[in-house]
Amino acid sequence: MGKKFATGLLIGGATALLTWKSLSREKKQRLSSQLQRGWDETMDAATNYAMDFLDWADGVAADCQLAANEKWASAKAQVKQQADRVADHFSNEDFDEETAEIRDALSNAKDSGEGQDDIVIDMDHDDDRTN
Repeated sequence: MGKKFATGLLIGGATALLTWKSLSREKKQRLSSQLQRGWDETMDAATNYAMDFLDWADGVAADCQLAANEKWASAKAQVKQQADRVADHFSNEDFDEETAEIRDALSNAKDSGEGQDDIVIDMDHDDDRTN
């Protein structure tokens, strides 16, 4: 099959050369200008397709960037909202009141004797078992 292809290519090339040689000067110029026009049109079409592709790729990249910016802004807003909630919790007027109530409850529990069975670990005392 390779020999047949090479033979066909050789015969076709020789035929094209003989045909070209047999043409008059005017026909050669006309054929050359037609081929050049065809080549130019092909290159123009290829350039247009490449430019269309680049426009499309730029649009896709811009859409991805916009989506990423929106997600980043949303995440940033959520973090700020949570930080504000935490800050509000510690800085609101009820915080001091709630803390005072917890201190009173702990003080009352200590005074009433509740929770005497709790285990207390004293870290200042040396343990004889460790020596």
